[in-house]
Amino acid sequence: MSVPIDIRVPACISNMIERLERAGYEAYVVGGCVRDSLMGRVPSDWDMCTSAMPDETARVFSDRKILRIGEKHGTITVLVPEEACSGNGENAGVENGVVSGGAKAALKYDKVEITTFRTEGAYSDGRHPDRVSFVRNLTDDLARRDFTINAMAYSPSAGLVDPFGGQTDIDNWRLRAVGDPGERFREDALRIMRAMRFMATLGFRADKALHDAMISEKELLTRISNERIQTELMKLLTGSAAVEVLNEYRDVLAVFIPEILPMFGYDQHSPYHNRDVWHHTLAAVDDVPGEYPELRLTMLLHDIAKPVLGILDEGGRGHFMGHQRVGAEIAEKVLRRLRFSGAEVDTITQLIRYHDAKLWADFPSVRKWLGFLGREQFDRLLIIKHADAAGKYSTSLNEVERRNEEIRGIEDAVLRNGDCITVKQLAVSGRDLQEAGLVSGAGTGIMLEKLLDMVMNDEILNYRETLMEAGKMIASEKTRCIIFSGAPECYVPSGLDAEQAVVIACDRGYAHAKEAGFRVDIVLGDFDSYDGSIEGETEVIRLPAEKDDTDTHYAVRLAIERGLTDITILGAVGARLDHELANVQTCVYAAREKALCRIVDEHHEMFSLYCASRRIPRDSWKWLSVFAIDREIGGVTLRGLKYEIENEKLYNYFPRGVSNEFVADTAEVDVANGTMLVVLSDM
Repeated sequence: MSVPIDIRVPACISNMIERLERAGYEAYVVGGCVRDSLMGRVPSDWDMCTSAMPDETARVFSDRKILRIGEKHGTITVLVPEEACSGNGENAGVENGVVSGGAKAALKYDKVEITTFRTEGAYSDGRHPDRVSFVRNLTDDLARRDFTINAMAYSPSAGLVDPFGGQTDIDNWRLRAVGDPGERFREDALRIMRAMRFMATLGFRADKALHDAMISEKELLTRISNERIQTELMKLLTGSAAVEVLNEYRDVLAVFIPEILPMFGYDQHSPYHNRDVWHHTLAAVDDVPGEYPELRLTMLLHDIAKPVLGILDEGGRGHFMGHQRVGAEIAEKVLRRLRFSGAEVDTITQLIRYHDAKLWADFPSVRKWLGFLGREQFDRLLIIKHADAAGKYSTSLNEVERRNEEIRGIEDAVLRNGDCITVKQLAVSGRDLQEAGLVSGAGTGIMLEKLLDMVMNDEILNYRETLMEAGKMIASEKTRCIIFSGAPECYVPSGLDAEQAVVIACDRGYAHAKEAGFRVDIVLGDFDSYDGSIEGETEVIRLPAEKDDTDTHYAVRLAIERGLTDITILGAVGARLDHELANVQTCVYAAREKALCRIVDEHHEMFSLYCASRRIPRDSWKWLSVFAIDREIGGVTLRGLKYEIENEKLYNYFPRGVSNEFVADTAEVDVANGTMLVVLSDM
């Protein structure tokens, strides 16, 4: 049936409808543009349908430029000059049940798709019809559509055609399927996500039949591509009712993000939280404005590791040590599975990693975070910290709101004053420091970072002369460290220079160092393998009884805490499996702390790089092997080897990797994103 009603469509669209009607065919605008117009919303696009066959449509518009790419599915695309759609339908609104106005010219319609009325065959793949059949009857065409609110058509001459009660459903904010909802979903499972999106963004509620079918047929979503799922999820997250939909259909969400299942009902046993993990998450999502779907997704995933890591102390209080880092790793897997871009993955996982970081309302802290994250990402961090607090007790939210306001004031002042927050803004360059003989090689970046830290902490001013003087002071400090491990295989290379290095010995390593004639500054361990005397003013640190490799790892942590960033461990690279695994852990830890830690023996050298580059001299090494440690490595390039590997995709777990033979004097290793273990060998 048709109902008299006035929907003001753009002039170019109404003219095309008239042309088809003058040629003897029916023509309508259809679907979402009709729905939005009836709701008083401005349509984002206008789709047309017609009783004309595709070749007949093409003949009607033979004077226009057309595209026939979708012709086999019944669609002819007519290109219309943008100005042809201008100047029509201003002041859209709804009054007395009549839709007036509509889309103004700002919508700039340059392509108009006109599709022949059609019916569809079976959907063998659960997404696309095996065949389509062209028909002359509009109702047959509308009957194949997903929901009643989308199964309406309109033309100025015929009025509203609404055979399935879509207008009534709009009036009642009800979402119903056209026909049997289960059948609609079995035809195209993405309709389940579309239903969730319409409820989240338009405020509809599913009728019982549709609701039940969404739950019972949810596993059909496994047949849908992750790219399609991602698109619908992000649209859903923009909706004002997104949180209600996520909660009501959480089991549907878990079909493609099963990692959220442990969050449901997980009690945090925390004095800071008045909700379980899932409902805290929803409250945090709801606090983020809908125009930031990427940040809403961040909050959906920010505590995803809590159920994995949660423990209760003796007093029954919950603790989630490391949930930020592990959560970022889990989120990365989810995001890559859903085919988010690399930039989106980096943005979201970085925010998850730092969502619990302490932000202080002082100039040094704000400068450091701005330099580290950049303004846009720093502002995002403030938004998600507010959202995280919104999911807790009101006292937490009040505190964060106060601090965020202070931080934003400091941020504005830092940016307004042009404060130095990056190495590039320093009044000296790495070349300046090198030409002055203050530093060389990898130490250049370390010195620049130290100078930047001093400037941001208001310890020195960002003037060339001041920075050069500070550079001289840093250069005079010891930054090298040599660690004698307690392993029996401890190897001491000939010509080892420890003059400007701090020497640390681990237990029996003290004997190794003394036998080689070295002065020892620090000796540590449980002394289960060395019970001799310790000479001079050597600092002694006694540790609980542990394995020898634990002593070595502690020595590295101690060195880094004391500002030593160039560390060499003398020991066995891979004599025993437990030593090898401990060595990997130590190298990775040092790399992430921005230190270089080498472990060397007579035939091998091992170290790790984290988001860094390094040129490796050949020296006596014959082989170079690289291994991805814990995440995808971005932009790996190995040059100067027997053959070149460009953008090699390494496996994101140890010990899969690539091994190559040196043929040049140096090899260049670049790690754009992630942690890589490097092993050199002459065997």
